[in-house]
Amino acid sequence: MAGYIELAIPGLDDLSKYLKTAKQSVRRHLNIALMKSGAIAERNAKQEAPVDTGALRSGIYLRVTDNQAIVAPIAKYAYDVEYGRSPGRLSGEERTSLRAWAKRKGLDPSAVVDSVESKGITQNPFMQRAADNSASAVSDAFEVAVNRIVEGW
Repeated sequence: MAGYIELAIPGLDDLSKYLKTAKQSVRRHLNIALMKSGAIAERNAKQEAPVDTGALRSGIYLRVTDNQAIVAPIAKYAYDVEYGRSPGRLSGEERTSLRAWAKRKGLDPSAVVDSVESKGITQNPFMQRAADNSASAVSDAFEVAVNRIVEGW
């Protein structure tokens, strides 16, 4: 039967405990940076969102997971606002929503529907503007996190 070699490394248990603590510290600092970054982006998205009834603006939410902060609008029409819409037939629901919008604006609902179906909608990239406006502050939040992590070691 073959024997085995056992090596005793002084301080290895302490190092293992330290690394577990360091991992928790890193995660904590990164989570703080994610939360701050997400809050900044959410605020900027709400500031950039066009407002009629307020549904688009109030429907912008932040969700933070382990490795990302997601800021997104939940309004069905948010995509068309951000990226525009090619000409084409509208669904019944889209027609109803567009007619209600036109009435609130004092416009002829039929003319607005006809215009959108024939010309489309010009993009209004409010989420992209929000991302651009947030970039520096997001970078700063992660720089602070990295500095705190490094200082802790």
